[in-house]
Amino acid sequence: MDKFLGVSENNKELDYEDCSAKENEPKRKCAKSNVWNYFKRLEGGSAKCLTYGNVYKTCGNTTNLSNHLKRAHPTVFTVPKAIRTLGEFFDTTRQKKYERGSSRKISLDKALIGMIATDLQPFRIVEDAGFRNFVHCLDPQYAMPSRRTLIDVLLSNMYEEMNEKLKHILTKVKYCAVTTDGWTSRANDHYLTVSLYV
Repeated sequence: MDKFLGVSENNKELDYEDCSAKENEPKRKCAKSNVWNYFKRLEGGSAKCLTYGNVYKTCGNTTNLSNHLKRAHPTVFTVPKAIRTLGEFFDTTRQKKYERGSSRKISLDKALIGMIATDLQPFRIVEDAGFRNFVHCLDPQYAMPSRRTLIDVLLSNMYEEMNEKLKHILTKVKYCAVTTDGWTSRANDHYLTVSLYV
C-alpha cells in the first residue's frame, strides 16, 4: 500500500521513474504535459519555444508555456473537448438550441419583444429566474436574448417595422383627427402620446 502512496519503508519518498536512457544523468520527473512537444527544456527552470525561439520561465509549472501556445499558436494547441457521458448522450432534456437565423428563433424573438411592448413589461424580465424557467418549460430549445439584444436589436427592428406599417396605412387616409397627451413618470421620464382618429 505504501508504494502506491509514494512512501518507502523508511518513510522516504520513492524516486520517480528515470526518463533518460543514460545512467549517469540525474533522475527527474517525466514531462507529462503536451506543451513539451513544442518547447525544449533549458537549465535554470526555463523553456525555449521550438518555433519562435522565445525563452519562458516555467516556475515549476507549464502555465506560461501553455499561455504562449494559446496566443501565438492557436491552431497548434487546443484544449481537449469534454467527453459526454452516456447519460448525457441519451438525455432528451439537453436539446440543441435554435440557430440564430432560424425562422423559429426569429418568430419567438418577435413574440417576446411584442409581449414586452404590449404589456409594458421591463426588459429585465428576461433575467428573472421564474420567467426563464417558464419559457424553458414551453420550449427548451429557445435561448432567450439578453436585455441588451432586446433593446439594441429587437426593439429597434420592431420600431422600424411598425413605422413602415404606419406610413403605409397613412397613405390611404384622406381625413383624420389628431390628439396628443403628455406626462412625466415618477422616474422623471417624459412621454408624449399621439392618437390619430380616422
